[in-house]
Amino acid sequence: MAKVLVTFFKDFSKLEVKGGILDAKLLTKAEVESLSKLPSLDGIRAQLLSLLSTPASSFVRVLDAKRQAAEKAA
Repeated sequence: MAKVLVTFFKDFSKLEVKGGILDAKLLTKAEVESLSKLPSLDGIRAQLLSLLSTPASSFVRVLDAKRQAAEKAA
């Protein structure tokens, strides 16, 4: 929601974000803008999945390269 509001307020120069509320905590203008720059929940899930799968795929590539080197030597 913060992304949409910050983008909307940038398009209309007469309107400006003054603050916000998140979980009963008052947010300043800077906090609302920084919140709007965070990735979406789907984006965070994609980043996490990428971080989890990268080591496993690298490990498989190393094992495959070792196997190929052993086959060439034989």
